[in-house]
Amino acid sequence: MLKKSLRSPDLSRESLYQRAAMVLGMLVAASAAMCSGKEQNLNRANGGSGGSGAMSNFDSGSTLPEADTSGQTQVVVLPDGGVVQVTVTPDGSLVLADGGGLILGLDSGGISGGGLFNLKCDAGAITVFGDPKTVVCKVLLSDGSEAKNVLWVAQDTIVGSMGTDGVFRANGWVGGVVEVTAKVGSASFSTKITVDFKRQDNPGGLSSGDVTKLVSGGTSDAGFKWLYPYDKTVFPRGLQPPLLQLGGTAASGSYLKITAPHFLYEAFNGASNPLQISIPPDVWKGLTYTAGGTDWVSVSVSKLSSGNVTGPVTEQWLIAQGKLKGIVYYNTYNSVTNPGFGAIIRVPLGGQANTLLTNSACGVVCHSVSANGKVLSTGVGITQTSTSSAVYDLDTAGNATLRPAGIVPGSLWHFAALTPDGTAGITNNSHNMPSQLYYDTVTAGLVDTASYNYISAPSYTLIYPHMPIFSPDGKKLAYVDGDQGTKGFSWILSVMDSDLGQTPPVFSNSRNVFSGLSGQEWVAWPSFLPDANAIVFHQGRTWQTNKGTGANLRLVDLQNGNAANSLNALNGFDSSGNVYLPYGATEDGSLNYEPSALTIAIGGYYWVMFTSRRSYGNTIWTGGLGGIDKYASGSPRKKIWVSAVDIDYASKTDPSHPAFYLDGQELASGNMRPFAALEPCRPEGAACETGSDCCQGYCRETGRDASGTPILQCVPPPSGSCSQLDEVCITPADCCDPTNLCVGGRCAIPTPMIF
Repeated sequence: MLKKSLRSPDLSRESLYQRAAMVLGMLVAASAAMCSGKEQNLNRANGGSGGSGAMSNFDSGSTLPEADTSGQTQVVVLPDGGVVQVTVTPDGSLVLADGGGLILGLDSGGISGGGLFNLKCDAGAITVFGDPKTVVCKVLLSDGSEAKNVLWVAQDTIVGSMGTDGVFRANGWVGGVVEVTAKVGSASFSTKITVDFKRQDNPGGLSSGDVTKLVSGGTSDAGFKWLYPYDKTVFPRGLQPPLLQLGGTAASGSYLKITAPHFLYEAFNGASNPLQISIPPDVWKGLTYTAGGTDWVSVSVSKLSSGNVTGPVTEQWLIAQGKLKGIVYYNTYNSVTNPGFGAIIRVPLGGQANTLLTNSACGVVCHSVSANGKVLSTGVGITQTSTSSAVYDLDTAGNATLRPAGIVPGSLWHFAALTPDGTAGITNNSHNMPSQLYYDTVTAGLVDTASYNYISAPSYTLIYPHMPIFSPDGKKLAYVDGDQGTKGFSWILSVMDSDLGQTPPVFSNSRNVFSGLSGQEWVAWPSFLPDANAIVFHQGRTWQTNKGTGANLRLVDLQNGNAANSLNALNGFDSSGNVYLPYGATEDGSLNYEPSALTIAIGGYYWVMFTSRRSYGNTIWTGGLGGIDKYASGSPRKKIWVSAVDIDYASKTDPSHPAFYLDGQELASGNMRPFAALEPCRPEGAACETGSDCCQGYCRETGRDASGTPILQCVPPPSGSCSQLDEVCITPADCCDPTNLCVGGRCAIPTPMIF
């Protein structure tokens, strides 16, 4: 584009074109040189490997190609100080825009010299093995001197950051292609640096002969197969690596290979019985930040047993482009921190379980958590003859502080439907449920969580709402309708609209959205997806998870004629209805209960946490830790699992994906009724990752450290600004990225199209 200094009144349009043509001619030789160098660089990059030892097999050499500037902007400074910007096209041509839309093209030929700014990096492609690596970039003038006052920006700071000194620093664990931009005054131009992660480890100390055998593969053990994770699982970022578990005879050694675009990891591990393989946390984090949303991650394992090799057996996974965040609250009756008694356990996603509340009675169980993660209600001190309940405030440090109203007799706060901000709750009336001594009849209604007093709401006329829950926006209330059921069974799922901003609050338009088999099966534990237009729930022989009962999760689409989806992949079934879980239908079929959806979309998916009594690889199964009755109340078979559900569920026969085990929960206890919520929000000025961390909903870059890494903080709503990913929106038009959706009041990426 022609700058203002080139458009002064004393210069005619013809004169400008003559000068531009001269400038273009001066650039041709430089363009040809760059293209020639690029060919040499490609030949050099594609050359053979050298050296000895496992790591050197990946060494791309010390002489690396300079950055490819084809297709990027170059800057010319004219003698009078005017600036012309041109673009080098793939065929070596140069184009110029004059501000009025006219494009001038010039093929090869011309004269050399001129005031060319040239962006040069000492490598266009590098290979990292787990340690940081740098690439020096400079902006050079035609006389070889270095331009000053250059502002450097790296497009993707996950792969590496660009310092103010022009040095790109790859973090060493993440692969990808990074666009690096240099800004000189009003001009800016860019290039790309490719980073490939390649690492080979031998923690088992295997001999070169065993390594060769494992890489070659074999067919010795017919029982060798994947037990966990499952093929086609979608994993988010931000969690611990899954423990790989495989069947068959004991292994004296194994070979793990993980590949994705710009990523290769190989590991030769030692003996293991049963065969389990741990992925190093740094490798797992690097993989999840390298793989794109549509990139299949290939994971293969071969094993060595009695000198014979079996494998490879291979699975493919997907990586959601977002870090799973929030906290899962579940209860257990045999926590290691309080054996024999109930407790509420808190698991920060990506972290380890810690006990939130417990006592020496049957326990602190039957809980609910507000969508904003600030308030928890629960039963306290439950026994077979009496019960009490209370409300607690939650903070970011993991504390639960009893509200001033204290602990009160009765089950007022058991399974209450807390409003999104936690200021009130709809009571769960269990009178119509199977006889339980510790359940008492509670007057149905809306109760203030500060005073425990009922709030007047004449339009709320329910008597026996079971397991009520508000949508994340507070505009809908779902419940199992005990008013229509028969004592001992509730098979009708209902929804009504709610307007909590009115005085008094208004409830209206009650309607049935799903009905099971009258008197034969239960519908239980509804939970809204973040868009409030669908509900996941448990359908089975009872509302409980023990007593030999089977159950599966379903989804009902409220905007598509209340269409119900069986969520086959989540429940462990393939598209034909056959159990794909490795121990089969008898061992693991239909053991899925008590869903709870995280209140925001992350990485193109909704995330459903649920209780399951299925086997967990070769760690918890009939012959392992879970060898006791899988239906027993305290069986370690009862665990928390997580499944991705596509945001565009309405258009799909089954929008769910195979589930994964929630790492961080207690292994030896029976864990149940996960309740997924956000972490309590952070105030203005606090560090953040995305807008969902902040009380006002906005997280922005407020500066950069010396390495060029952005500093992110919670900020007030920016004036006149569009919303970034996870920030507040009303419609998709509010989002900066035109491809974003507005889901649950936050900008979100759509589910990737996988082929």
